[in-house]
Amino acid sequence: MTKEERKAAFKSLITIELSHIPSEEHDLIWGSGQFFEYWTESGPNNKKLRFEYERTFEITRRYATWKRNHNRWNVNKPVKTQETFFEKALNKINSLQNGIN
Repeated sequence: MTKEERKAAFKSLITIELSHIPSEEHDLIWGSGQFFEYWTESGPNNKKLRFEYERTFEITRRYATWKRNHNRWNVNKPVKTQETFFEKALNKINSLQNGIN
């Protein structure tokens, strides 16, 4: 089995194993959270994928740890800061409008 075939098989396994998760969390797997990209990196000799080097690998448990660490490390700080800025601006606009009315 080629590396690309193993990668595709792993993607199918993730899709099946994590089918129960909410759609809001799909970004952690396929998007900027990069769960899939991380675990399918090639090894030093470019023969194995990262998950193949692990003695045991249970997708649901690895994903639970990934999600917990993602939340702990607060990877989305810039987005949160941006939302806070917009919330402050909206509150300021609302208070100005309330003062006028």
